[in-house]
Amino acid sequence: MELMLVIGIIAGLVALILPKMNNFQKYQKLDDTAQQLQSHIRLAQNQASSGVKCLSGARAKNWSLVLENTRSYKIVPQCTDGTDKPTTVYSLPAETEILTLEVVTAAGSCSDTSKVFAGYSLIFDNITADTNFNIPEVSPCFSYTAQPVKNLGVFLTLSALPTEFTSVVVQKGGGIYVSN
Repeated sequence: MELMLVIGIIAGLVALILPKMNNFQKYQKLDDTAQQLQSHIRLAQNQASSGVKCLSGARAKNWSLVLENTRSYKIVPQCTDGTDKPTTVYSLPAETEILTLEVVTAAGSCSDTSKVFAGYSLIFDNITADTNFNIPEVSPCFSYTAQPVKNLGVFLTLSALPTEFTSVVVQKGGGIYVSN
């Protein structure tokens, strides 16, 4: 009888803990993806502040992280000789995508949920690494760019956890952080 009680308690604990462990792995995957995106944004920023040259040997005017769609982005130098070739194209892990882009200005904020993110870019000037934001004209947030953009939030989600997200925020002053 006591053995049955112990087995029942252990089975109950396993039933409670197992689903939480499964969700923990999903949350961890989402957080890891945000950390990876933050790292790549910092890479573009560091390439600019270090004055890294283009593959052709020409001087780079700036380095950009350019979104291609909801699942990929690239790091591209703008070279003085016009040979702007991406150094690397990155893809987000399976099941992970960019859900929303939030543009914050002095006039307020705007969330772009269109999932047509091609053309959005973070631009870091050579040597100074001053941060600039390119918001494409087709974006519902383009009208907000009449005011200087203060920061851009990139919200990531998992298809397995559609109501949960983690964001990577890039500030005009150069700060880059992950926010849950």
